[in-house]
Amino acid sequence: MGPTGNLRRLRDLLLLERETETLVIACDSLGGVGPHPGDAVRVEPEIVGYGLARVVLLELAAVRAEPLLVVDALGCAAEPYGARIAAGVARHLEEVGLDPARALGGSTEENMPVAVTAAGIFALGWAAPGRLLIGGAQPGDQIWLIARPKVGAEVRFDDSELPSFADLKALAEVAGVHELIPLGSGGVAAELHAIARRGALRFEPLGPPPFELSRSAGPATAALLCASAAASEGASQATGAARLEHAGALGRGPHGRLPAFLLGRWCAAR
Repeated sequence: MGPTGNLRRLRDLLLLERETETLVIACDSLGGVGPHPGDAVRVEPEIVGYGLARVVLLELAAVRAEPLLVVDALGCAAEPYGARIAAGVARHLEEVGLDPARALGGSTEENMPVAVTAAGIFALGWAAPGRLLIGGAQPGDQIWLIARPKVGAEVRFDDSELPSFADLKALAEVAGVHELIPLGSGGVAAELHAIARRGALRFEPLGPPPFELSRSAGPATAALLCASAAASEGASQATGAARLEHAGALGRGPHGRLPAFLLGRWCAAR
């Protein structure tokens, strides 16, 4: 370990491990979604900012890291849209208990005219030693898809089926949950491949999947959960998603939130 700690990568996260804490950096980018005339999907700028913040904050929640600050890098001028995108970021920070006046920084493009929305974002979080939930999927774990993957015009942030920061934070605390991953453009398939390679595991499906596993989940509209069979009931109670008993089954908890799909289980690689 060097004077500043040991730096390593996990998925899209960077981890700086030090004696007293681990710092976690999550990042994301967006293009072609927004209020500009060349955007493929036209949405209000506040929605752009909210979605950007959502991805990185859910990444931190899923590994048990507490968010400290967020920085956005916007490829458009503050007026008429950049300041409104930043307001959307600020709204999500407030929802997770951060004060945007202290915890939000950023930059805009004031030199060049642009016709397409483009933006990047990163969030910094921290965790005490041994606290992070990282890379622990095991043979025998059940594999769950939490919520339905959605992308583009399908995404609405008032959709009650979308997993929230609080949902993933609660899931990450359930005993027997070994891995929790917010899904993005690569969908379930990309994460299954990465987990299998990293842990010398083999995915055993229990039946036809309810969705194409390569389907994009856009701005973290779904999550992949790997947990012991005994942990499933606790995870259900944490999120309102019912425990399921067969492949592709759909269940809902008492509040009608968060559909959950049992995809299969992990086996040791042959």
